[in-house]
Amino acid sequence: MAVRHKAARSGAKASEAGSSTKAIQSGPEIGAIAAITTRGINAQKAFQGSQNPAVTLPDLLAGLTAVRALRAGLGAMGLTDLGKYEIDFRLAQKETQFQQAIVLAHGLRMDAVRSTFRAKSSGNLE
Repeated sequence: MAVRHKAARSGAKASEAGSSTKAIQSGPEIGAIAAITTRGINAQKAFQGSQNPAVTLPDLLAGLTAVRALRAGLGAMGLTDLGKYEIDFRLAQKETQFQQAIVLAHGLRMDAVRSTFRAKSSGNLE
């Protein structure tokens, strides 16, 4: 699986973006990308085969861990600044997706409540 560039580029930006893609296609990080993809697919399959969303948690948590590890290692990959930015941007989106899926699988819900009140001059609480 390779990171693909959807936007058309020209000049130096295109060659920089292309070199970052080549680095990912040929580097050891390709295994990490494949692991992230596999974890997402496995979680989806587990969810489709069960009435219990919690069965997806092991794959979701492992996928989130893999995304975070890959993001943390971007600086050591020898990528251009543009390449690091693009890949980090995409991985940040994937991290958010894993986090949201984990929250849903846990069945968590958060409600914002006000913990302080002020007394109005009328005697009512605000």
